[in-house]
Amino acid sequence: MIRSALAASAAALVLLPAAAQAADAPSTYLSGRTFQCWQTFASYGPTGMLSGYNRAERGHIAFATDYVPRYMIGGEGMTYYTPKAAGTQGSWRATKTGVRFTSGPLHVPARGWDLVADVHPQGVTMPKDKRKGTKYQLVLRSAVTARKIADNAPPPRTIHNFFITPWYCQTVS
Repeated sequence: MIRSALAASAAALVLLPAAAQAADAPSTYLSGRTFQCWQTFASYGPTGMLSGYNRAERGHIAFATDYVPRYMIGGEGMTYYTPKAAGTQGSWRATKTGVRFTSGPLHVPARGWDLVADVHPQGVTMPKDKRKGTKYQLVLRSAVTARKIADNAPPPRTIHNFFITPWYCQTVS
């Protein structure tokens, strides 16, 4: 009886860290990493006909080390597209699949910037990417619950009638 109770307790202790680690995996993956962000969009000619797809750089985002929920943005694309008045750094909180930005330039709901990021440690491909097979570990997009989405913010999903993707970010360090 005691032996089986000890075995059950030991099994629970072994499973507990794994469950806690699984819940925290997206945010721990981000610690100390820097990502370069890109976006694919459709290019339409003067007559309104689709002429192809382009890939645009959107800057980079760096996450603080030691699991501090802070981030910093940079690069010409990122500083051009995000609200300048908000500064260049902010904070975030972990979600089930990644993070939700809670302050700084990626969280200015009044100006249509209420962003979330999904973490994909193994990488995902960006639709219509000119660099076939490239893997991206972070996907930035506007929160589905955002009241307003700025024209220059990443969309909540790929928009098919005027093709444009969320921002796909690749680990650079």
